[in-house]
Amino acid sequence: MRSMAFFSYKGGSGRSSLIYNTLPFLARELDATPEKPIVVFDMDIDSMGLTYLFDPERSDYKDRIGRAEVFVHDILDDSYAGKDKIDDFLAAAAGIGGVYADNGIKDRSILLVPAKKTNPKESSLDALEQPFERLLERLEKRCAAVVFDCPSGSQVTGEISRDLADIYVVVMRITKQFRYGTFDFLRRMDENVSEKTMVIVPNAVPSDEVFINGRKFDYGVAKGRIVDGVQRGVLNNECNTEMLQEDMFGIPEVKRLKIREDILSTLQDADLGEDGKKALEGYKTLAKIIKRAD
Repeated sequence: MRSMAFFSYKGGSGRSSLIYNTLPFLARELDATPEKPIVVFDMDIDSMGLTYLFDPERSDYKDRIGRAEVFVHDILDDSYAGKDKIDDFLAAAAGIGGVYADNGIKDRSILLVPAKKTNPKESSLDALEQPFERLLERLEKRCAAVVFDCPSGSQVTGEISRDLADIYVVVMRITKQFRYGTFDFLRRMDENVSEKTMVIVPNAVPSDEVFINGRKFDYGVAKGRIVDGVQRGVLNNECNTEMLQEDMFGIPEVKRLKIREDILSTLQDADLGEDGKKALEGYKTLAKIIKRAD
C-alpha cells in the first residue's frame, strides 16, 4: 500500500487542487477498485480545502460528503465509526470516485475522510497519532493507497501525516520565499527522518515570458536552482526531481484554476485550453512517479 503526504511548507501552493486533479490518474495507476480503494484524509482541519473542493454547491457533491459518517477529528479523538471493524470504517467514508466518472473511476474506488470544523481534544502528538497508526495497519491489506492532504506549516495533523507517510509530495511555487522555505523544510526534515521518498512538484509555473529588471527571466536557470537546492538539502532520504527534468517544469499555471478549481480531465478540449492540456500531462506524470516510488 502506498502512503503519501501532499505537503507545502506554506499556504498558497495549490496543493489541494493538485490532489483534486491527480487522484483519477493515481487511481488508474494503482488499480484502485471499490474492493481495494484509495483512502484520502483531509488533514487540514483548519482550512478544510480538499473537503470544500468535493462539496461545492452542486447537489450531487453535497450528497457525497453529506453521507460521510467518519471525519478526521473523530480518528484523532479515537472515537470513529468503524473503529472495531475495517469494513464499517470504509463504508462510513464518503465515496468520491464517481466525481471522476468521466475517467472510468467507480464511486467507491476513492474514499474521502473529510475534515470538520471541530477541534480535536488536546493531547500529545503521540496520543493523537496512535489511532492513525492503528488504522493504517488495518488498511494495509485493504487499500491501494492512503493519501494525506496536509496543512502547511507545523500543525499537528501535518506532523502526523508526515510521520505516517512513506512518500512526501512536496508542492511549491517557484517564488523566492517558496524556494528558500522549501529548501529549509527539506533540510530540517532530512535531519529527523530517513527512508522517505520526497517528490518535488513545482506548481502553477508560469509559461509566459517574464522580464525582470529589463532581462527575460530564464526558467532553465530557475529549474536548476531548485534541483540543486533540494538535492543539497536531502541527504538521508531519496529526493525525486523527475518533475523538473528535460522539458518538464512541474505543473504549469492554468488560468481558469485561478478563478475556479475544476477537474480538468472532465472538461472538453474547447474549455480546457493549451495550459490545461499541459497541466493534465503533469498530473499523469506525477501519478506515474508515485506508482514507481518505493
